[in-house]
Amino acid sequence: MENHGAFTIGGDVYQAYYRMESMELFAKISLLAKTLGNVNNISEENVRKIIDMRSNFVKDNDAYSGCKIGDKLINSAESKAASGGNNGNGSGPSGDDEMVTLRKSELVEIVSKIVANIINK
Repeated sequence: MENHGAFTIGGDVYQAYYRMESMELFAKISLLAKTLGNVNNISEENVRKIIDMRSNFVKDNDAYSGCKIGDKLINSAESKAASGGNNGNGSGPSGDDEMVTLRKSELVEIVSKIVANIINK
């Protein structure tokens, strides 16, 4: 499949589709950020926090390959070991124990405003 474009797989066609949607959105955001000249990568510590939070909502952790930062792959098991087994329950290294819940529409609105602010700078 080399040089034939993006490729995603999933447990069913819907999961593969949503993974492709996520990849396309990331590509658009990445291109826009590079065009604007301001690419800020997420720190390894924050990637670990996101992976820990993900484990609370997504039950396919065994199938999740992880996140690559440079040459280093961070996955669920490695992230838990590095954070002392924290599963995003708020008792992690940041000391922040407050749970925040958002509706999907609220999250979409927040992200849309952030992207609009970036575009309009």
